[in-house]
Amino acid sequence: MQLRTSIWLSLLFTFFGVSNAFSQNISRVEYFFDTDLGYGNGISVPVSAQPNDSIDFQANVSGLTEGFHNLFVRAFVSPYQVVINGVTEHRGGWSLAQRRSIYKSSITLQSGTLPDVIEGEYFINTDLGFGNGISIPFDPSPELNNIAYAFNVGAFPSGFNTVFVRFKSSNGWGITQRRNFYKETIQTGSGIPANIVAGECFFNRDPGFGAARPIDIIPGSDISNLSFVAAIDTLPDGFNNLFIRFKDENGLWSHTIARTVYKENMTTTSGALPNVVGG
Repeated sequence: MQLRTSIWLSLLFTFFGVSNAFSQNISRVEYFFDTDLGYGNGISVPVSAQPNDSIDFQANVSGLTEGFHNLFVRAFVSPYQVVINGVTEHRGGWSLAQRRSIYKSSITLQSGTLPDVIEGEYFINTDLGFGNGISIPFDPSPELNNIAYAFNVGAFPSGFNTVFVRFKSSNGWGITQRRNFYKETIQTGSGIPANIVAGECFFNRDPGFGAARPIDIIPGSDISNLSFVAAIDTLPDGFNNLFIRFKDENGLWSHTIARTVYKENMTTTSGALPNVVGG
């Protein structure tokens, strides 16, 4: 028997907050598992100097025990100074550490190669037992990437439901993964979705349906390219939540969509905002 251990874990991290309008290059990236050894003491990731970007690297998991672990990654920008409205500000240094949970599993094989994944299935809400779900078609392979499939939700109730997916090799079934989704039945007399006739937005606190700031729209069944301006004059500085929802001609409101925004007041000596000169 041979014990095969996954030694490398491929990861893609996007770093936010290590650069800004006065962007500098990322000069160092490091990662560590579970315990922070201090800035600069993690495992170095080879990286060419670059601004805020996505970095793809492989993390060595050979020294980890089997089971769940936390992977932390952070980046470093060399300290620098900028002058804003006559005030010198110090920037750069280490970013916040981003965290990802991972699971390490060792696979016992008769040979040194991974077996083909030969079967896949899904089920919704209720597990009917291994092999009794709805089959997912694919070509057998040791590695599966970007498997796409469609499932019929017609027989399931409106509201929140859960779809479960799992795959099988000659060693047996893998871990069952789950995703939540929401099913909504739209009642129309003609079979065509009702026109959207109104929209509204509000910040932080819900005043009630129909009582928020109206959004001007042209009624229709598709408003995917809608744009609007939300006034932020009365908001406090810092993070705020913007909420948006729409109503159709039957009087039914959509789910409320939330976006986080950040408001910052810029103090200038002249009272006028400075020109934006780069991006």
